[in-house]
Amino acid sequence: MQEAQENKYHYLVALMLAVVGLLIILIFVSMRSAAEENTGLASATITNTSPSITSLDISDAAGDPYNETTNLLTLNEQTTNDVSTPDTDTITLTVNYTDNNSCTEVETGGTFLVSSFDNGVNTYVNCDITGESNEDNCYFSNTLGVENTITCADAGCDGTESDTTGIITCEVPATFYTDPGDWTFYASVADAQYTVTSSMSFSVGTVAAIGLIDTTLDFGNMGLGATSTANAVSTQVRNTGNSHNLTLGSYTASNFNCSGSTNPILLTSLKISTTTNIGYESKPFSSAATQASLGQTVAKQIDGTYAEGTGKETLYWGLLIPSTGVAGTCTTTVTVVGT
Repeated sequence: MQEAQENKYHYLVALMLAVVGLLIILIFVSMRSAAEENTGLASATITNTSPSITSLDISDAAGDPYNETTNLLTLNEQTTNDVSTPDTDTITLTVNYTDNNSCTEVETGGTFLVSSFDNGVNTYVNCDITGESNEDNCYFSNTLGVENTITCADAGCDGTESDTTGIITCEVPATFYTDPGDWTFYASVADAQYTVTSSMSFSVGTVAAIGLIDTTLDFGNMGLGATSTANAVSTQVRNTGNSHNLTLGSYTASNFNCSGSTNPILLTSLKISTTTNIGYESKPFSSAATQASLGQTVAKQIDGTYAEGTGKETLYWGLLIPSTGVAGTCTTTVTVVGT
């Protein structure tokens, strides 16, 4: 009997301990569950990163005058007498850039410059957005679109936030009298916070070329034994290239063939001077050996007009008619050479 009561007592104690343990577990689980239901705010601010220029290029596509192998740009000479619209060669400049925040953040498209050092006289400092664009030694633009004859467009950014690369192309109409020598292509791209720059050097070749204006030397009606007057016939010689030191090195001619006689007018009868008001006898040059060195320098053109002494010189011609033996209309061909 007593043993049965003790067993019953032990059973009750064990049951109470089990119930207390279960309550402790439930309380722990309940407390843990409540802790897991609490929430917190996580945040991060994305900062702006600088754009970067990955490469610059001068196009050597078909029609462009740039030789990528020699890093040399060779321009064409002026081919017409209409100098109010100078002949140009199109240089295509390419700027490849990236912006990890999206290429749409590159706001202005940057500054696009092509400038010559011109033996240290004209430098980048003198060819910028505060200076004057000059077809001789400075081309610049600081916007997309058309500015100072340069046309720039962004062809590589699709306008979405996920696009990080852009390609800006600029077309520069380089005139035939663009300075020869060392040039530099400068580019910059900018977002609201950063501006980055890059540059590329190249060379412009020297083109020695001349053009004769008023190519017909008409002495009119002349009698036997006559000489032309001092300024009766003249012609303009233009520097149609970009050489700073273009020299009229020679002219060549042949005897005048006359339609009314078998006798010619000898080529030695044609004389020339590079200054005005010089009579026939005093004109210093004749083609005695079919070639005479004139030694006259024709300066390079620097703007859209030809001025005497700048891109243009005048030659004055004289002719002596023999006293006998010639008749009819007498003609020859004269060639002036520039070096």
